[in-house]
Amino acid sequence: MSGIVRNGLFRTVACALLLTSAATPAAAEIAIANKASDEEQIFAHIHHIFQAFIDQDRATIAATHSEDWTGFQVSATGITRGLDGYMANVGFRNPMQRYEIEDIEVKVYGDTAVVYYTARWWSYITALEQYLTQHARSVDIYQRRNGEWIQIGSNISLIPRPRASQNDAYTEIFDADLLDEMPPAKN
Repeated sequence: MSGIVRNGLFRTVACALLLTSAATPAAAEIAIANKASDEEQIFAHIHHIFQAFIDQDRATIAATHSEDWTGFQVSATGITRGLDGYMANVGFRNPMQRYEIEDIEVKVYGDTAVVYYTARWWSYITALEQYLTQHARSVDIYQRRNGEWIQIGSNISLIPRPRASQNDAYTEIFDADLLDEMPPAKN
């Protein structure tokens, strides 16, 4: 290879590397900002779902789940397929009064996100005149469709009571399943 071609190739590669390295921090900052925005939108969506359960708002619950939703609900014994199947399992016999998301992790993979969280909620049991507190863990699957995040699937399960052999502090959390009054909200 002649010196002129080699020098020209070297300059081209050097310029490309220089431009790429200069653009990388800006691209990385944009990617971080987009990820944070995606996480915030998904957090807001999850809170919107919980609030719809408190409000007993079937229309909002349906609107926050895709037509092709697939997954496992708390009361289901098998796979729930489709929005109609999901909504068939939504009831308000013991309406939710309050909820707290205790821990959450969002992993965004392009236009798909996987959300892991644990939550606690309080429902009022009219027949017992007491509040029931339940703990659940969930893995939600989100997809960006038409520029918006929507839940397309979940695996929701109640966290079982620990066995007596487990840590006492952990057991205390679960001993308060039925309460005469709802505890105050955490700050």
